[in-house]
Amino acid sequence: LVLTENIHQHPERTDLYMERGELYLLHEDFSAARSDFFTCIQQGSMNLRVSLGMSKALFYTGQPDSSLYYVDLALMYDALHPSALEWRAFILQDEDRFCESALAYEKLISLTLQPTPSLFIDASRAWTGCDAMDAEDKSILVLKQGLAHLGQIHVIEKELVSAYLRYEKFEEAL
Repeated sequence: LVLTENIHQHPERTDLYMERGELYLLHEDFSAARSDFFTCIQQGSMNLRVSLGMSKALFYTGQPDSSLYYVDLALMYDALHPSALEWRAFILQDEDRFCESALAYEKLISLTLQPTPSLFIDASRAWTGCDAMDAEDKSILVLKQGLAHLGQIHVIEKELVSAYLRYEKFEEAL
């Protein structure tokens, strides 16, 4: 409410629209978020936060292709931005572009000092959907790398056993 009042008083301040757009995303009002980010873009205030916010708003309003365009714009501002890289990998996986998604997750893992277990699991699952000849091996390898990097994490161990079973590598699953 305060932000909206400030916008009414200072409609030229795109930083206020950007902040409100980000709040709309948190409250899952994606159409309102898209509108605020669009206002920023119309007024010439394009930056990483606006691009990433617009990407999320577009994705959740059923426009994944446009969402991918805007996350790519965000990555033009900072090619190593962790949230943008993860969001891009997520969109690619959602669009069944599994090989690209897996590579994006692996890039993020390599750039992150403390990657979360979910990044290794998401990368493995993306490799599972990929039709490359070595995707099966990469699906398993990324989980092994997760265990080597993070230690014995139960969720990664469980995912590794599931991968072994999926690929009928029963000896390894034991």
